[in-house]
Amino acid sequence: MSQTTIKLLHEAEGHVVTIETKSNETYRGYLIDASDTMNCQLMEVTLTTPAGGTQKMKQVFLRGSKIRFMILPEILRNAPMLQQGVATGTGAVPPQSVRGGGRGFGSRTDVEEDAGGQGARGRGGGRNDRGSDRPYKRRRFNH
Repeated sequence: MSQTTIKLLHEAEGHVVTIETKSNETYRGYLIDASDTMNCQLMEVTLTTPAGGTQKMKQVFLRGSKIRFMILPEILRNAPMLQQGVATGTGAVPPQSVRGGGRGFGSRTDVEEDAGGQGARGRGGGRNDRGSDRPYKRRRFNH
């Protein structure tokens, strides 16, 4: 899970949420506590079974790995962690903060201009990629 998703889950504490589990049971109640592993504790819960029956419970603890999806209150659309992505204009994570740090294969012009980096050669660059123009010198060992 992303950090934003977990932060949003913590923001939902104290509000009415609906949670569907992997066994198709639906729980609706006040979210008392939520952990980083999405374990949730609900209060004043209405359970709806897959057969359609309902049951009232005082408290329920749901394991995070058993949760299929959650419906959070509309008021969380204005949560600060969601507005941060809107400020950049895209709502997406900048590529430099994603795995790989923005380093990639580059374009063909990088190789032709010798602008540095790997260019279109891939990750390793072969045996001659030692940082200088001299050819790779093979070492021979006497056995």
